[in-house]
Amino acid sequence: MNIDNWNYLYKIANGRMGETNMMYTPLVSPDETIMCMYWNERSDYLKHNPLASKELIDSFFEKEKNNIRFFQKFSWCPELLEINERQKKIFIRWNNNTLNRILFSDNNYSLNDICPDWKFQIYKILYDIKQEGYLKLALYPHCFYLDNNNKIKTFDFYSCIKIDQSLIEISKIEGLISPFSVDRFERATIGNHIDFNIFFKDTMLNYLGTYWNDNPFPKFYQEIFQ
Repeated sequence: MNIDNWNYLYKIANGRMGETNMMYTPLVSPDETIMCMYWNERSDYLKHNPLASKELIDSFFEKEKNNIRFFQKFSWCPELLEINERQKKIFIRWNNNTLNRILFSDNNYSLNDICPDWKFQIYKILYDIKQEGYLKLALYPHCFYLDNNNKIKTFDFYSCIKIDQSLIEISKIEGLISPFSVDRFERATIGNHIDFNIFFKDTMLNYLGTYWNDNPFPKFYQEIFQ
């Protein structure tokens, strides 16, 4: 697919538009029905992450590629349209109605108004992922969107960690650590490794309330993961 006239995807943060992630460039088609995840460390979109090396970006492309294929069996996983291995591009079915946009745009409606069962839908996503033996770390509102049938989809599967392989060397993921998350990574550090079971628990219980006005994640953690 030709992405020359596609637009960057941004999130709303503190009343301003900002990049959605530190690993890939998200580009949306003009009709807003397809999103391209472009894994290129030289992209202008990733200028805010000087530690985004080719080795790191390539490794997370492989994770996203493998995990999105694995989760295709679930209705909450976006339809995978194409993977361009040579150009490191992943194309998925898209709708620009992200939960970030719903929660933080200047509008007169709430997420509850638009999708009354949003908590149940996200609960089911987390439950299914856990049943498959994984944790998903990217749980911000911009990591979810509503399709045209009011069903929530999630993406950014590069953030999925196998529960029984949760220890990862810090040196392999340094480019993933933003200045805003240093403390959380330090709390999950054991020697030269990050224990992502600890990191995930901390995220669910203590962190996501910053991004979700009506934060269901502490309850989800207690019901699904304890």
